Amino acid sequence: MRQLSSAVFFALITTCFVPAQEMGLKESKEFSNLGDYVKQAGFSPYRNFFAFTIGDNTLRVYDRDWEQVFGHQGNPKALGGVFAFSPDEKQMAYGRYKGFNDIAIIRLADMKVTQVLSRHTNYINHLEFSNDGNLLVSTSTDKQAIIWEMKQEKFTPVNTFDEFESTLYESSFSSDDRFLVTGDARGHVLVLERTNRGYERFQKFQYRKYGVHSVTFRPGSYEFVTGSRYGLRRYRLVNEEFVLTDSVKKGAAVEFPVHFSPDGQFLAIGNHHTAVIFNVGEDSIHPIDFVYRHMDNVFGATFSDDGRFFVTFGNDQQVIIWEIDHVKPSDRSMVVSWLKGDLSLAQRRALDPSTVLGILAAADSDLTLPMDEFETSSEYSARQERLADRTLAMLQQEMEKQYGARSRSGGVEIPLQALIRYNADLKIYKIRFMETEAGVEIPVAEAKKLKTKWKEA
Repeated sequence: MRQLSSAVFFALITTCFVPAQEMGLKESKEFSNLGDYVKQAGFSPYRNFFAFTIGDNTLRVYDRDWEQVFGHQGNPKALGGVFAFSPDEKQMAYGRYKGFNDIAIIRLADMKVTQVLSRHTNYINHLEFSNDGNLLVSTSTDKQAIIWEMKQEKFTPVNTFDEFESTLYESSFSSDDRFLVTGDARGHVLVLERTNRGYERFQKFQYRKYGVHSVTFRPGSYEFVTGSRYGLRRYRLVNEEFVLTDSVKKGAAVEFPVHFSPDGQFLAIGNHHTAVIFNVGEDSIHPIDFVYRHMDNVFGATFSDDGRFFVTFGNDQQVIIWEIDHVKPSDRSMVVSWLKGDLSLAQRRALDPSTVLGILAAADSDLTLPMDEFETSSEYSARQERLADRTLAMLQQEMEKQYGARSRSGGVEIPLQALIRYNADLKIYKIRFMETEAGVEIPVAEAKKLKTKWKEA
C-alpha cells in the first residue's frame, strides 16, 4: 500500500523539474535600522501577512498594506525568535515568546495569543506546520523535536523525539506530510514516517563532516537537502530508502536556514555578506545568482508562496524585499489564482495537499493556458470565468465533505462548529460554522434548548 501511495503522489505532481532561467531581481521594499540583527523574515502562505523577528526578541507582523498589526518584545536575553504561519493563515506560532523556551500561538484574525506551549527546556530554534495544518513541530537546543497536534482548538504534544546527541536546528515535512526530517549539530539526520500511530522512525544516518544547520524538503518530491559548513547535500527516496545523490561544497557553506522556491527550481542560502541562489536540476545544484546588497552576514533568504517575492535579511539590521521573475507559484497558489478572489478561512483550510492535487489533476488544460495572441480579451475573460467556476465547484465539494454539509430540500445544511455566547438583551446567539462566526436571532427559550443540543443542529 505504501508503494501505491507513493506512485499516486508522484503521478499527481504537475510541476515538471526542467532547467530554469536565471532569476530576475528588483528591489521592492526595505526595512532598515531595526536596532539589532534580523533572525527570520517572510510572507504568510496567502501573502496577507509579512513578519520578521529581531535579535532583541522582537516580533513584528504587517498586513497586506504594510501596516503593522502586531508587535511584541519578550526577554531580550532570549535573542531573536522564530515563527511559522499555518497553511490556512488562521494561526501563527512564535518561538521564544517571553523567554527562550516557550511558543505562543497567535490567532491572526484578531492577533490574540490563544495558547502558550512550554514543554521544551532550552532555546526554540525552529517551528514548522505540517502541510495539512494539523501538526506543528518544534526543534530545540534541548536535543528534542516535539510534534504538537491540534485537538479541539488547542495544541497537544503527541510525539517527542529525544534520541539526538546535540542541538536540533531545523525540521521539514514532505509536501504530502508522509515524511518529517530533522538533524542535529553532530551531523545525525533522522527521517520519520507518518503512520496510524503518529510519526515513527523511518531512517537514521550520519554522513556529515559537520553538523546539520538546515534541512528542507523539495516541494512536490521525496527529496530533501541538508546544509552545513561542509556545503549542501541532496537525498532522494530510492527503493524505500533515502540515499545521497549529489552535493555542493564550493560557495555553499551553510550556517543558517536553506529555502526552496515554491516550484522547487531554486534554492537560496545566506553566505557571508551574500545571498546565493542555486538552480536545482535533476543531476546537479549550481549557483546562478548572487545578491550583494547587504553590508554584513546574510542570515537567510525566503520566497513567497506565489513566486512573486524574495526576501533577504541578516546582521546588518535590514530586511529587503525583492520582486522576482521566472519563479512559478506553488501548486496551492496556482489553484488560488484560478479562483480569482479572497478566500474564506474555510476555503483555505479545505485547500490541503490532497485537495490541491485533486483539483490540478482534474483541471481542463484548455482553460489553464495563458492568453493566446488570436484570443480576444473578452474570450480570455470568459475562459478564466469558466476555470474559476469549475475550480470553485470542486473546492465546494471538498468543503462539504470536510465540514459535513449535505444537500436537502433544495438547500445545503451546514452543521454548527460551536456556540460562542448568547445575548439575552438582543436575543442573538453568536455561533461558528465553517470557520465563520455569525449572529442568529433566536428567543431565549429556544436558545436554551439549542445550548443542550447544538451538536445536532
